[in-house]
Formats: sequence, C-alpha cells, structure tokens
Amino acid sequence: MALGTQPYGQLLDYEQYIDHQLRQTRLRIKMTDILTAGVSLLAVGLGVLLLEVVLDHMVGLPLFVRQVILAVGLAGGLAFLFKKIALPAIRSVNSFYAARTIEETDPSFKNSLINYLDLRRHREELPEAFLAAIEAKAVGDLTKVEVDSVVNQRRLIQMSYAMAGV
Repeated sequence: MALGTQPYGQLLDYEQYIDHQLRQTRLRIKMTDILTAGVSLLAVGLGVLLLEVVLDHMVGLPLFVRQVILAVGLAGGLAFLFKKIALPAIRSVNSFYAARTIEETDPSFKNSLINYLDLRRHREELPEAFLAAIEAKAVGDLTKVEVDSVVNQRRLIQMSYAMAGV
C-alpha cells in the first residue's frame, strides 16, 4: 500500500454532521453526570469515614454503633450507586436535551437546532426545500460552537475540590 492512499476522513452531509455533534454532546453529558456522581459518592464516603474516626477517638464509639454506621453507609452508597451511576450509564440522553445544551452556549442559535430536530421527525409532511433551509441554518449555527466545551462541568469540579478537602 502506497503512502497517502488511505483517506483521512469522510465528508459528512448536514444530517450526519448534526447527528455526530449531538452524539458527542450526549456522551459528554452522560460522562460528566456519571463522573460527578462517582466523585460525590467518594467524597461523602470519605467524609463519613473521617467523621466516624474522629468521633471514635473523641468518645469511643461502641462496636454496635460502628456496625450500624457501616451498614447504613453501605446501603446508602449502594442505593446512590444504583440510582445516580448505574441507571444513567444504561439510559441515553435525549437529543433535544443535548440540542438545548448546545443552544444555551450561543444566543445566536434561536432554537434552530431544536426546530430542525422537531421538524425532521415529520420529514414527509414538509417541503424538501423548507427542511433543507432549516437544516442549513442549524449546521451554520452548529459550526460556530465547540461542542466539547458546551457541557457545564462546574459541579464536577466543585465535588472534586470537596473530595480533595476531605
């Protein structure tokens, strides 16, 4: 095989480009939520452990109290793990939510991406030129936004600081 004969990429049509950007945003939203929940669980677990150790040294907790704290902590941790980490990992993020997240970053969007997603579901009922114009507007707006930076990671950073503080 000669060098340079391998194509570097593929040209995407407008619909594929929009779907790709939405898929990237949906994945980023899911990963941020799961990581935030994981760091939160770790921070709270370490905080409870620290509090238990301090109380045990100050007043000498009986074995029964330590066992109750362990049981309640494990049950609460497993429930949190299931609800905030396992279920979101299985479920998918709605495309409309991802589109809204993208559109909130730039006021020039004016719902062009959400309108396109909504109208695309009724493709056969609309004139082709109308849908193509909406699609072109959505793509034009989407190219102005860096989708890797649209997901707010403030809570993840805050929980990371809290865990580091504990």
